[in-house]
Amino acid sequence: MADVKDNAQAASSSGPAVSQEIIPLAERISLLYQLSYVCLAKFPNLEANVHHRAVETQQLFSSSKDLLRDSAHTVEKMKSLFPAIETAVENDKSEQLLELTESAKALITHLHKELKEILNRFDLHNKDIAATTSEVCTEHSSRRKNQSSTNCPADRLDVVCLCLLKVQKDLIELQKFWEQFCLLQEYLQNMTLVCEDLIAHLNEFKCVFLESITGAKEGWTKFGESCVAIQTVFSVQAEDAYKFLTVKPSSLSEEDWEKQYTSAKTEILINAMMSHSKDSHFSPKGLQDIEKLAQQEDTLDKYQLDKELALDNLQTLQVSNKQSLDSFKDSLSQAKEKLHSIQAELRKQQARLKKAKTVKWLGVGATPLGLIGLLAGSVMAVGGEMDGRQAEKAIQEAEGKMEKFQSNVNYCDRRVCECESRMSQTEQEIRQIAEQLDQITYFKYVLLRICGR
Repeated sequence: MADVKDNAQAASSSGPAVSQEIIPLAERISLLYQLSYVCLAKFPNLEANVHHRAVETQQLFSSSKDLLRDSAHTVEKMKSLFPAIETAVENDKSEQLLELTESAKALITHLHKELKEILNRFDLHNKDIAATTSEVCTEHSSRRKNQSSTNCPADRLDVVCLCLLKVQKDLIELQKFWEQFCLLQEYLQNMTLVCEDLIAHLNEFKCVFLESITGAKEGWTKFGESCVAIQTVFSVQAEDAYKFLTVKPSSLSEEDWEKQYTSAKTEILINAMMSHSKDSHFSPKGLQDIEKLAQQEDTLDKYQLDKELALDNLQTLQVSNKQSLDSFKDSLSQAKEKLHSIQAELRKQQARLKKAKTVKWLGVGATPLGLIGLLAGSVMAVGGEMDGRQAEKAIQEAEGKMEKFQSNVNYCDRRVCECESRMSQTEQEIRQIAEQLDQITYFKYVLLRICGR
């Protein structure tokens, strides 16, 4: 109970401080939505879904603003009761004190109910955003499997997934704020009604009553100040921060889309830096950061140059690889043609040999004609066998050459594939370096802007 009391007392005295913590948090949520929304220009279904979630968040901020305004009004009503309560205690007016206590309890109970409702709405809303995030991430994974190019719209879905995850995290922080606000309200409720059961013994515990009322009055005053301070934050977010939703990203030209995308990223960087820095100490540190970024930029520039030279060498090597591949493919084609020619010649010789054997068989007999046929058939058979052996030898030589050329083709194919893979990897590294350089450029711009240079 002591921890709750300490937390509540700390919260009651830090309205402006809490307000300054919530400002970048609430601003970042709208900026993350804006970047997500812009990135979904080519995904109409997801665009509509994220638009719906952003509108819900805006409405939740509007409800938060209204609740804080109502809370401030409740505080004013509570403060108006305290003088009458003090008078009733001092004059031993038990019945009047009981009526005033019941009025205070009704105000506190209504406020407590509204705070619990807003907490529940934050919880349900975050679950809805988690479902939308899951849908976007699933679509991103599916498209990444179906698209081999690294520079494709699916890359934008990766940005959306990260943004929505951060939105969830920030909304959880806002939910924690409301939980602390509820603790504070419950603590003030206990302070205000702590002596409720002692009203029948008012005369004996008059000093306890008066001490409790003094503490409660001070606590409610600070609570009201916190409500007013934080209400402004939610008011700005509810009214102005979501105007980007009025323009559909899919309707933008490529140039306007790029401007929106760059603007959203830059504002997120500014928000991140402002939320992690103090104005009185930021400029000198910011200048040191600019120097560090410049050094990183020089290093990356050199690294990028090395990669570009390596890519040039790979491209030259690839030209040579493809020339060799084309040459061996031509040689292989010629070897195949020669093989087919020799195989055709072999078939011709085999037909000739078959014919010779037929003539020899028909020429068997004692007649001079038969003897001539036998001699002719034998000569043709011997010639056919010799030509056939030569053809078979030529086929073996042609097949050997063809296997050699095929081996060379396979080797060159592998070299071409390996070179393409290395080129693709190097190109990806160059793109990554370029992205890092772009980020450094953004950071330098933001730092200069914040430092007022």
